[in-house]
Amino acid sequence: SSPAQLRQGVARVRQLEQMLVRDGVVVCKVHLHVAPATQKKRLAKLQANKTTRWRVTQEDRWLARHYRPVERAFERTLAATDQPLAPWHVVDGTDSQHRALEVGRRLLAAIQHADDKVPRSRNAPKTAVVDAAIRARFATRPAGDALSDEEYDTELERLQGRLALLSRRKRFERHAVVAAFEGMDAAGKGGAIRRIIAALDARQFRVVPISAPTPEELAQPYLWRFWFQLPPRGHYTLFDRSWYGRVLVERVRGFASAPDWQRAYGEINEFERQLAEHRIIVAKFWLTVSREEQLERFAERDRNPLKRFKVDPEDWANRKHWAAYQRAAQEMLARTDTRHAPWTIVPADDKRRARLAVLRTLGDRIEAAIG
Repeated sequence: SSPAQLRQGVARVRQLEQMLVRDGVVVCKVHLHVAPATQKKRLAKLQANKTTRWRVTQEDRWLARHYRPVERAFERTLAATDQPLAPWHVVDGTDSQHRALEVGRRLLAAIQHADDKVPRSRNAPKTAVVDAAIRARFATRPAGDALSDEEYDTELERLQGRLALLSRRKRFERHAVVAAFEGMDAAGKGGAIRRIIAALDARQFRVVPISAPTPEELAQPYLWRFWFQLPPRGHYTLFDRSWYGRVLVERVRGFASAPDWQRAYGEINEFERQLAEHRIIVAKFWLTVSREEQLERFAERDRNPLKRFKVDPEDWANRKHWAAYQRAAQEMLARTDTRHAPWTIVPADDKRRARLAVLRTLGDRIEAAIG
């Protein structure tokens, strides 16, 4: 690794540990140290026994031969990643009973003093200032007149065909796609997703609808449940709502504390940066719809028995927080619109133009990435 990569790795380790601690995880780091003579003796004993010989790998033997430079590397690593939130504990591993007792003591002390390490709300970042240019991007009406049936069908077929061909290219096999769809209720997220998957092989994609976290998920750092949904190379994962719930519904409805959602912007940016560095194309869409159009769509769904299930009391409750959602969405854009994971704001009062805009943007993102 280059010095720049090492520095970047250290910064990420420190940031990850801070995130874990702030989410209530006790981080106890123990480095067990033994002298070279002790290490050599233990390796020889393991290798001499047929039932334990497998425990000694080629890497173990290499590390033993290069004990001094490896020790210096450990010292540098411990110094670079030692921090008050997650300090290192160096324990002598020569005597097994002393080792077990000392590690137990360190772990117990870490658990007992965990609350003292968590930063209080006074340390939380301040709310970002959202300028007029960002607010202007939340226009709900697209440019141009309404499309005729023929115009829409022709353009839809062209864009779906383009996406299908891009997804079959040999170069695409070295990449993957994560598409996140956010927006107010009834903005058309599901409709846009359906037009994308209609262009793909059924074995090539997965749609993940995100709802309230389960008790198991609540027991983990909040990004944990999204890591498990990431696609392999050559595949898509489309999120119908996403990790941005922390800075949207959880913020607006008070499901997350202010320090939790305020620090989430940085955690999200780091999460998406790691995806991009692993050749995952990140496409994020905010479908913006007017309050009047949303009400009309709610009423239409209520009238249709086949669509009535799409509107529940929670959707109506969210309408009461319309202004707060808009402010949260605008700040979300200001803080998480990055070069490697840009936001696309889609005016969605016109469903047809919105679906075409999503397909066009997704195709552009993939084409730019794979060449």
